[in-house]
Amino acid sequence: MRFSNAIGTGLALVVGSATAAQYQWQAVPLHPQEESQSKAFAAYGTRQGGLVTTSDPGGPGRAAVWEGSAESWLDLTPSWAVVGRINGMDGSSQVGQVSPTYGTFHAALWRSTPESAVNLHPGGGYWASDAKAVVGNMQVGRASHTATGRSHAALWQGTAASFVDLHPAGAEQSHALATDGVLQGGWATLPGGARAEAVIWAGTAESVVDLTPPGVDEAKVFGMAPGVQVGLVQNLGENPRAALWRGSKESFVDFSPPGSIASDMYGTTGTVHAGSASFGGLVQAGVWLSDDPASFVNLHALLPPQFFGSSATGVYQDGDTLYVTGFATRGPSEAWLWIGTIPTPGTAWVLLAGIGLVSNRRRRR
Repeated sequence: MRFSNAIGTGLALVVGSATAAQYQWQAVPLHPQEESQSKAFAAYGTRQGGLVTTSDPGGPGRAAVWEGSAESWLDLTPSWAVVGRINGMDGSSQVGQVSPTYGTFHAALWRSTPESAVNLHPGGGYWASDAKAVVGNMQVGRASHTATGRSHAALWQGTAASFVDLHPAGAEQSHALATDGVLQGGWATLPGGARAEAVIWAGTAESVVDLTPPGVDEAKVFGMAPGVQVGLVQNLGENPRAALWRGSKESFVDFSPPGSIASDMYGTTGTVHAGSASFGGLVQAGVWLSDDPASFVNLHALLPPQFFGSSATGVYQDGDTLYVTGFATRGPSEAWLWIGTIPTPGTAWVLLAGIGLVSNRRRRR
């Protein structure tokens, strides 16, 4: 895979952990320079998904996919919608949200083209919806209940008619934010519980399992892989801490990197986890290369110095290569891709940061 838009800075970096091989890292800008801002939320293979806010009057957000470079971005917003965004993706599909008209918000599913967009909005007693993650034929997200105004965790299998309301009985709010293709994960405000409790479901509202460890005021699941859930825990008056579970509250592990004052996790392959950590007040994108909190690799260090904050939102592993998506801030947000490869024996250890000239072409269909 080639990234002709990345120009190396010649910096050297050594990164590793007790259980993970050293990686050579490359940072690649995905932001189309003629547009206002962008964010990448998902990764699968060599593709990335997210949002591009255009420089057109009003700056509408467009559902975006990339193929590893800024100039490769493709607008998936269907012709019948005015706004769109991609929140999650797998090998053949993407999920997110579209607005058929300004002020309406509907969950959507794509098969890699604008024309393939499927409106997943359940209608009926729900006034808005959003899809957050997809694995195979399972999509999860939320639907806003019209009568109560509260968000209900949602499950679909490819059509609006397949909608399942996962909202637990007695809960005030619930959101499904992740799936591993079998289970669904997110958070809910359960009766008598914390402000938000990390939960998983097995396809029905009644199957909800609370993952929140004792003594925690708030917990959320943001990412999943088979057997693993990642997210955050937080107490009132304190900063969030990255969290990992393996299906039960007893399995909870605090993944705060040593020296960090705050952290969170948004994506996982099951063994590699993506998120951010704050050191001295700056939120910085990173990955944990193993189930050791000390395996955290600060990816923000690869960015040009004008960026003062960043977050990693998704991660995909293909053999010896890691693809990490996210965004960084220097005013407006800009989408970034970090690529880590295990060098072959004898390969020089060099860090390449993509900060150079980018020839961008907006691709619209």
